[in-house]
Amino acid sequence: MKLYTALPEGSESTPKLLSEYNGLAAALPCDVHLLNLRTRAHLDDTSIHAKREALLLLHRKGFDCGFPGTTLTCATNEGKVSQADLLHQVEVRGIQLTSLSGMYDSKELESEDALELEPMEINTYKVKFH
Repeated sequence: MKLYTALPEGSESTPKLLSEYNGLAAALPCDVHLLNLRTRAHLDDTSIHAKREALLLLHRKGFDCGFPGTTLTCATNEGKVSQADLLHQVEVRGIQLTSLSGMYDSKELESEDALELEPMEINTYKVKFH
């Protein structure tokens, strides 16, 4: 995963675009896919500003043993993704389950809670940065 961002690099006062960012500390389970990681925006009277938040969309595939096709040859972790494996090297203030559009917030996750996905579901998480 490559992420291009305007977070400051080093101690310089002028922010520069990072050339590359590898956000995962470990590979996601083979049945979980990162669909999107998009910055949230705030609109005021004159312009649009980036919030210190992003929406993280994860999808978990579903498999039917009765259907011929490819089978899983890897561990699935039963749809659980550790927060420590996501977005390392970035200071995360909190992660909250939200609706697909990000308009309706649900429960706030504790830092040790895993992100859990049911088969054939897409979950959206609001990631809040420091």
